[in-house]
Amino acid sequence: MDQIRQAALELERAHKNLEVAVTAERARGRSWADIGRTLGVSRQAAFKRFGKINTPEGDTLMPRPVHHLKQTAQRFFTLVSEGQEDLAMAMLNPNVREELNWDVISQVWQTCLEEAGTLEHFSDTFITHPQGTSAIAQAGEPEQILGTAVVVTTLEQEAGSTTGRIAFDGDDLITGILYLNPEAPLDPLPF
Repeated sequence: MDQIRQAALELERAHKNLEVAVTAERARGRSWADIGRTLGVSRQAAFKRFGKINTPEGDTLMPRPVHHLKQTAQRFFTLVSEGQEDLAMAMLNPNVREELNWDVISQVWQTCLEEAGTLEHFSDTFITHPQGTSAIAQAGEPEQILGTAVVVTTLEQEAGSTTGRIAFDGDDLITGILYLNPEAPLDPLPF
C-alpha cells in the first residue's frame, strides 16, 4: 500500500507541476496551440484544461474539478435503464428538460434495448470536451476543465454495446445526451 500512496502523491505533484509549467509558458507568450502540441492535444483541449477567463463583469472563471463526472454519467445511464424518471430528470439542466423530456429519453433507450439488450456494465469511460472523441490528455485524464465537460462511456449490454455521451454544464447538470452505435462515424458530433 505504501507504493500506491507514494505513486498517488507523485502523480498529484506531477499534475501541479504541469499546471505551473503551463502557466509559466503562457506568461512567456506561448500560445494554446504550442502548449497543446507539446501535450499531444488540441489547443482547445489545452485551454479547457488549464485556461481561465476574465468575464466582462470582472469575474475570473477557472477550470473546475471533473473527476466525479464519470460516476455521475454512469449513474444517469443506470437510472434511465431502471426507468427511474424523477431521479434521472433531476440531473438535467432545467433549460433542456422541455426538449430532453422523459418520453424522448426513454424512447431512445428503448431503441438501445431492442438493438443490444439490457445494460450490464460500463467500460472505457473518459472525460473530454465538446466534439472530443478521446480523453483530453494523453498522460491521464484532466483533474479539472473549463466550461462544458463531456463524459464518454461504453454501455456494455447483453448482446452488444452502445456509446453514451453526456455533456455537463459548469454546474455539473446535464445539457446533452447521445446514444451512439459504437461503429458509426463520430464526426460531426453535436457535442
